[in-house]
Amino acid sequence: MADKNHRDWPEELARLRYTLNYVQKSLEETEARAGKLAEQVKRSSRVIKSDSSQEFIDMMINARIHESTQLKLRNLAGARNKPYFARVDFKEAGKEDVEKLYIGKMSLMRDEDKAMIIVDWRAPVANLYYEGRLGEAGYDCPGGRIYGELSLKRQYTIDSGQLKKFFDIDITTTDEFLQQFLGANAENRLKEIVSTIQVEQNRIIRAPLEIPLIIQGVAGSGKTTIALHRIAYLIYNYQHTFKPENFMIIAPNRLFLNYISEVLPELGVEQVKQTTYIDWAMELIDENVKVLDPYYKLIAFVNHNATPDEVEYNRKVRAASEFKSSLAFKKALEEYAAWIERTLLPEVDFGTEGWTVYSAEAIARLYYHDYQHWPYYQRIEQLKKHFRKRIKDMKEEMVLRLQSACQARIDRLKLTVPESENRQRQIIRLIEAKDAQVCKIEQFAKEGIKEYIKKIPKISALKYYHCLFRETELYTRFVAPKLQPELAVFLREETLKVLDAKSLDYEDLAPVIFLKHCCYGWGERLRVRQYCH
Repeated sequence: MADKNHRDWPEELARLRYTLNYVQKSLEETEARAGKLAEQVKRSSRVIKSDSSQEFIDMMINARIHESTQLKLRNLAGARNKPYFARVDFKEAGKEDVEKLYIGKMSLMRDEDKAMIIVDWRAPVANLYYEGRLGEAGYDCPGGRIYGELSLKRQYTIDSGQLKKFFDIDITTTDEFLQQFLGANAENRLKEIVSTIQVEQNRIIRAPLEIPLIIQGVAGSGKTTIALHRIAYLIYNYQHTFKPENFMIIAPNRLFLNYISEVLPELGVEQVKQTTYIDWAMELIDENVKVLDPYYKLIAFVNHNATPDEVEYNRKVRAASEFKSSLAFKKALEEYAAWIERTLLPEVDFGTEGWTVYSAEAIARLYYHDYQHWPYYQRIEQLKKHFRKRIKDMKEEMVLRLQSACQARIDRLKLTVPESENRQRQIIRLIEAKDAQVCKIEQFAKEGIKEYIKKIPKISALKYYHCLFRETELYTRFVAPKLQPELAVFLREETLKVLDAKSLDYEDLAPVIFLKHCCYGWGERLRVRQYCH
């Protein structure tokens, strides 16, 4: 451990002051830029003509830049307290100069010559700090392996912009430094550990994307901490592939979310969705329904003072809950969903008298074949697009055909019937009949799609789930055969009690989500691509 008597203390103190001054300068410049961007966004929003206008595009670009600028501001504000935590001195093979690289939680580049003042801990070169040993060393970067000599690894204790001490090390961290760090963070929130990441942890965080990872460890061993740091690493190094908003962390409960909530913002990563399974499920289901406390059953199961009747009831509750979490119930839901798919579409032609726009067979081919990978109701939306296009393409042709047919009959009448009041009346009737048919076509073009869609019931996923238990025919067909008769009756009665009270049990969430996915999909409610659970 080095103190003020160390020969490098003046140099390190000067470097810290220089860095803090540059951080402050960057902060002021970024604040000014953020103010201008905010004003541009505000001004653009007043003159937008449409979502496709250039003004709208400019506003969205400026809003995105403003968002990233705000994140930079928060990072710079944090850097005023502790701009970096480590330093490595590295001389790349074939070069004359030794690079002194100061590693922190963000990167900061000098505008004049693009020299790195602070290197982000997630950058490839920072791996020298985590895994490099003094002497011959190297690190991997997109251009290949960089070799050279590592002559110094140093850790800093900086608090409120003041240099307290530093350590020269060979491995990632000294025992003294680690113990000091652990002692200083013994509170009820998880903290970032970028300055004390060990070799094995670093390899997990920086593991290649194509390698599947399974992290095992007892409670409190750091699995969640490492997972969060890996998210930060991936977002930094694969920013064109991964966006923060495409990640979601599913925690067991809100207390745990509160425990981990500050880690990613501390690492300069925001907009990662952090939620519990129940909250996420309810967001997807999107219904006015409450979820019963998932622990009420567990409390009943461990009640040693229960009566024999209560013990028997709890046994059935447990069996029913286990069934809803089983592959057998999943199979029942798949069969039920297939039945919904088969019965949703009306088996009728789409058209009006004398004009078939799409035959029932053609509609079925689109629905069951061309769009088979789409959720059921999204297929209906695709059918509507086909109907509109076909009506647009055929309407004018159909009207012309009716007019031509009418004129041909009139011409034939004039050739075969002498001019008289009777012939004139027949001609008028032909024209009126033609006009009536044209009117029907015009009316159908306006209202036909709406009338066809009325034949398709619009039922929510929750209601479909409710129907599965309420309708005797459906329950007997899909669920009951997979259970013992007594348990089948019990499961139905207990589930209906919950559903009729506009509630859901914990184990009902996944089935309703499954039906929602089959019928409607998830759309914009599920933008995430990566999960941490």
